Amino acid sequence: MQASVFLVSYPSTASGLPSGVRDAQRAMQQWLLLCDHIVRAGGVPLVLDPPTTAASTDGHGVSPDVLLATSRLGAIFVGARPGGDSSAVFLRAPGSVPAAADASGQADSLTSQLRRYGLKVQTAQHRWGGQADVLGLPRNRYILTQGTCSDPLASDEVAALLPMGAHSLRVDIDRDSGLSAFNVLTTRAGATMVLVSTQALKTTSMAEISTFIGNKCELISLSAEDSAIGAGAMLCVHGNVFVPPGVSTTLRGHLWRFGFQVVDVDVSELGGAAIGLGPRAFALPWSQCMLDDALPTYATRRDELYRRLDEYAAK
Repeated sequence: MQASVFLVSYPSTASGLPSGVRDAQRAMQQWLLLCDHIVRAGGVPLVLDPPTTAASTDGHGVSPDVLLATSRLGAIFVGARPGGDSSAVFLRAPGSVPAAADASGQADSLTSQLRRYGLKVQTAQHRWGGQADVLGLPRNRYILTQGTCSDPLASDEVAALLPMGAHSLRVDIDRDSGLSAFNVLTTRAGATMVLVSTQALKTTSMAEISTFIGNKCELISLSAEDSAIGAGAMLCVHGNVFVPPGVSTTLRGHLWRFGFQVVDVDVSELGGAAIGLGPRAFALPWSQCMLDDALPTYATRRDELYRRLDEYAAK
């Protein structure tokens, strides 16, 4: 599904660097460039500030890994649901909720920020991969992936928040989330391409996926080489596809033929395989978002965020 608004969060030395981040300044540079690419493509990044102190080991802080890779924080659900509720709901993954905040019943910093953006926040009762495991398709259809770290019951929670009349296909994969197994890309004209890493599928066949998505979407099988470098985590913003460097000429040809503008965006310093290999890991889409002009966006905070590069130089 197309989205113009994305939730992002930058690497912070104060809250502890995520796994795999070796150079804080270079990581911040790549994150800033990713946000600049999103803005140039017509997208609007909304920044979630990480904690100002390091995440503790006693459950008082959100893991830096999860916070930076916002696609794993949870997912945003919009549209009218059974019961009449049509508010935008952010379903947080259990791993993104500090135990201390959960026990006290008080909102932690992340929940407070999400509410400031007008989101209704709920916490999932079962472990799942967040937005990385929810892919929206045309005709109110959704692919819900169940990774190796997900509780099968989580799909029931997710399905309950889908719009009325939604059809979903649940797919078991042998990866920790859908980031490396599926991707859905949409052109400016509304044509949709679905990318699948067949190596990640456990029981569902390509024929079953093809039948589910219908003839309105083009189904492309990713090669093992493209999957390994993060092609499943490409990010699409208004027909611009941000791909990890090294994506094959064959896949690039499919994207160009379909009408996408292909842009290489390197996010390797943001954690690599420890977090997610492609840009989609670091930008959580919010479809149908109507922003209040008074809310700060990445564009309004850009100068402030770039000044942080000097602070990271000695880290």
